[in-house]
Amino acid sequence: MLRAPPGHKYSLTPIMASTTTPLLSESIRTTGSKIEDGGESGGGSSSSNPRESNRMSRLWRKVSAVGDILAQNIEKLRERDVKIGELETKVEQLEEGSRNFALVSNTIKQKSAKKNDKLNKLIAVLIFIAVITIAIVLILIFG
Repeated sequence: MLRAPPGHKYSLTPIMASTTTPLLSESIRTTGSKIEDGGESGGGSSSSNPRESNRMSRLWRKVSAVGDILAQNIEKLRERDVKIGELETKVEQLEEGSRNFALVSNTIKQKSAKKNDKLNKLIAVLIFIAVITIAIVLILIFG
């Protein structure tokens, strides 16, 4: 297995274990096997050649940088997931509020329509009584 030089905070195992993307973990495994087998380093032992050791250090810095970026992206995804969850909760609350508003507004509309009907009937009865009273007074006076 490929091992990180001392002082590096990432190794390939935690990156592969923490990722859920098979393509990424396969890419890391493939890259790791090339380095381990000497495919990237020109075929020699990296510990005996200072140039190869320097190259390995640069590669591990790159791997570490990729690990940092990957960790940041995962954290951003988690934060995004939390925010999406909060938004979904707010949407549900707004939907519930709008349903309640619709029910209350329909109830108020029906009550006001009934009140208006009663008021209209009362006005009609009062007008009818006034017309009859006027008619009786006119009949008595001219009649």
